[in-house]
Amino acid sequence: MMAHIMNLTRWEWYKLRRRWLPWIMLGLLLVVSQLFVWVSYFFNRTEQSRDVYDNFTLPGSIPNALGLAYSIGIFLIVILTASVLGTEYRWRTLRSIIARGTGRWQYLASKIMLLGLLAGGALLIVVAVTAVSSLIAGALAGGAPAGSSASARWLDVPIAFGKAWFAFLPYIALAAFFTVLTTSTAAGMAISLVYYYAESIVAAIFLNLFTWFETAASYMLGRNATAWMTSGDDSPVISFPMGGRFGTFPSALHAFLVLMVYILALGGLALWLFRRRDLTGN
Repeated sequence: MMAHIMNLTRWEWYKLRRRWLPWIMLGLLLVVSQLFVWVSYFFNRTEQSRDVYDNFTLPGSIPNALGLAYSIGIFLIVILTASVLGTEYRWRTLRSIIARGTGRWQYLASKIMLLGLLAGGALLIVVAVTAVSSLIAGALAGGAPAGSSASARWLDVPIAFGKAWFAFLPYIALAAFFTVLTTSTAAGMAISLVYYYAESIVAAIFLNLFTWFETAASYMLGRNATAWMTSGDDSPVISFPMGGRFGTFPSALHAFLVLMVYILALGGLALWLFRRRDLTGN
């Protein structure tokens, strides 16, 4: 069964790689993720600081780039998920695909698996490009300025990668659920992004008005994603403006468990709907 899903995943990748959308998104992700490296480099030229130097040289540059990639990557992964899942509805090709003997849940699972693998692959490319750009920036900057350093350790690199990759998964599940629910790329994309913004706005308003709302906010998707990404760092370099830095955030364990519930619940609902509903779309 797993071999069948993997074969379907490879076939989905073969179809997707021929489209411009994933490559444009990857280029945008790389451009945005490298901003921190080069902005820090140019800032260091005007006012040299050991902390700034550590931000654009290895290994500290990689967690910073991954954090910035995550902040823009949420939007990209939502758009890509809605596009990958909604295209077959728009082209009205689902009936013919399923009629060939492809199981419904295996078909949808292969698409979701592909999206998870693409998110991980994109982050690995960000790591590789950041390493190269950091070596170039470090060579141009010369030696490190004098002063104490609280630079990242190499151990922080796989930790930052794992955090960013896992934090993408609930948003893949969110976009997958709304796309299957509406059988529309545009609707799935729009509802997911509106939910993302609306949740942040509601949390910001109610946390400033009512102290009791902090308990409810601790189970919101965006708040837990932000808590997960910033756990273990009292002063994160990357700001998550829509996640909000107000109120008390949940612990890393709490955030992990809540995000896992979102992944399983939304992914399970998407699979359940896909198996039961008529294969038509808008």
